[in-house]
Amino acid sequence: MALQAKDNYFDTGSAGKPPRFNKDNFSLWKTRMELFLSGSDPQIPYFLENGPHVPTQTVHPIPAAGGQPAVPERQLVKPVTDWNDEDRRLVNIDTKARSLIAMSLPDDVFHSVCHLRSAKEIWDTLCVQYEGTAVLMESRKIFLVRQYESFIHQKDETLSQLHQRFNCLLIDLKTIGTTYSNSEVVTKFMEALPEHWEIYTSYLTMSKDIKTLTLSELYGILLNREQQKKLKKNLIRDSKESKSTSVALVSDSVPPVAASSSVTITELESSDSDMSEDPEFNESLALLTRSFKKFAKKGNFHKKKHLSITDKPKSDPPAPSVALLAIPGRFKLLVDPALLRPDEMIMILNLYLVNRIQDQDQETNEPVLQSTDPVH
Repeated sequence: MALQAKDNYFDTGSAGKPPRFNKDNFSLWKTRMELFLSGSDPQIPYFLENGPHVPTQTVHPIPAAGGQPAVPERQLVKPVTDWNDEDRRLVNIDTKARSLIAMSLPDDVFHSVCHLRSAKEIWDTLCVQYEGTAVLMESRKIFLVRQYESFIHQKDETLSQLHQRFNCLLIDLKTIGTTYSNSEVVTKFMEALPEHWEIYTSYLTMSKDIKTLTLSELYGILLNREQQKKLKKNLIRDSKESKSTSVALVSDSVPPVAASSSVTITELESSDSDMSEDPEFNESLALLTRSFKKFAKKGNFHKKKHLSITDKPKSDPPAPSVALLAIPGRFKLLVDPALLRPDEMIMILNLYLVNRIQDQDQETNEPVLQSTDPVH
């Protein structure tokens, strides 16, 4: 990835290397190359427009004499041996421009211009090949002007992307000789913004002088506004997240409610070994347990449905019709278990288990009495 960034850097040029030629975007390369050549020598742009320097010498006029006509003053090309230091410096500028342009061209493009003898010839040839003739330039000018007139934001395009695209269009128009005033450019850019910028741009139009406001200043104001909105949005989001986190921490700190204890059939069966030795009591309890299993298998423990508007309110359920006989240390069932409801069965079983636990605790805590009979 770093190597790719390095190649892109040298594609656009550096202080000692010209930008690489770009067929697909010749106007951009041309602008960069003009800047590079101007930085190398301020006189190179003059030679690109007017041609190389040719050292000449002035021949003074010769008056007519002896029937010979007069010879006017004229300029003759100096031989190389007669060049002075200034002539060599000016000639070397064109050679330097030719070498810098040649260094930026790929082999196939350089092959088409290598026979040319001046930087101006090479420059003009490249412009004709990749920019086109005057007719083609006029067509391109019309196309760019139409693009400018119909310029508008695209879907999901950011403010930076919109400004970059608009600025590139202005540069392309400038390369073909089409320019707009500062107020026209600023107004066009504000018209191309999305609808949510309409109120803010109207405020700018009333509060600032559009004629003195540049495109860069307008972009800086809009970018600052956009960053402020994003910052405010992030603060509101962070505030909501912190509140939700606080609620979650409070709910986690509340101890969970202990589930109500219940008696299962398995626990009842496992407690059969601790039942009393009373045959009558064991028979009643076994009958009650079997009836409870039958009710459970038939699905009598489904959740109750919610009452609707049309449902009639039911009366309170009758009290459990259970008749129990309290016997010291135990309970005796006096009704038929088949006539009991499930909640009555569970209540009876819970009472039995509580009673058994109390009996065991009393037996454990009962002191051992010593015998008073005499030892024989």
